[in-house]
Amino acid sequence: MIYNKYTLKELATIRYGKNQKNVVSSDGSFPIYGTGGLMGYASKYLYDKPSVLIGRKGTIDKVRYVTHPFWTVDTLFYTEINDAIVIPHFLILCFYHY
Repeated sequence: MIYNKYTLKELATIRYGKNQKNVVSSDGSFPIYGTGGLMGYASKYLYDKPSVLIGRKGTIDKVRYVTHPFWTVDTLFYTEINDAIVIPHFLILCFYHY
């Protein structure tokens, strides 16, 4: 079997989260994630496909995989995964390994 090698840049685009103050809602249905985990719920989502969430400040080793629409705050990166060349769940396994 022949395998192709890809860089992380080819597998996923890394995006910044955004401030949640305009979307936070007590009856929101989309989770808001920060570097410490779930922070609350939002009335809108920032991204709605499977993604690996990566902490920015001191928590880069605590990645999280989500499959549902979500919002991330500005201390957390999220990934837009190129599912044409990688299975989204496989990408989180790569982060755990390294």
